[in-house]
Amino acid sequence: MSIKTDREFITKALSSNRYDDNFKELSFLLAKNSKNLPRVKADIENYPFSNIGKAHALGLETHKEIKSYSNPLKLTLTSRFEIDCEKMEKKYTSFINHISQKTLKNAFRRYGKTVPNIGYIEGFKGGDEKIHIHAIIDVPSHIEINEMKEISKNFWFKISGLITEMEVPHNGSAFYVAKMKSKKNQDVARARLQV
Repeated sequence: MSIKTDREFITKALSSNRYDDNFKELSFLLAKNSKNLPRVKADIENYPFSNIGKAHALGLETHKEIKSYSNPLKLTLTSRFEIDCEKMEKKYTSFINHISQKTLKNAFRRYGKTVPNIGYIEGFKGGDEKIHIHAIIDVPSHIEINEMKEISKNFWFKISGLITEMEVPHNGSAFYVAKMKSKKNQDVARARLQV
């Protein structure tokens, strides 16, 4: 293939919304040098199978999911203990079950219904960044946001640590929680939690 054809392919591919902005920016930068065109083209073709591509796809999926939430609340859950990812996942499950029991009452007891939620675990035991979870939950319509914050804060403190962030998510929140930085084994799909 000619350089012109490769550049046209790269420009057309990167003009679509299938790629995250950082990947596009880096690809365009690398494509300025003709020697990099085969590599950039291969990166574009392999994007869906790369961790960056998976993170972007999960970010889009998470964005779509939280758009369906009527009353979303973004949380960052930390631990005051030095624990591994598996224990943190169990604490997250206990947390979601507890807030579901407190807010959904009989629907939780009888049918096992939980508060809609999506979370991603980050960090490594003994690593530079402590293990923590970024989560977005859908607060039931009959519960005030401040009441849910209080229920969440009190229970999480009791079982693990602090909630360092509690806010209504903004447009970029889905991509922030699904970002690759410090994900468990750099595999964003395995870092996703949902109860």
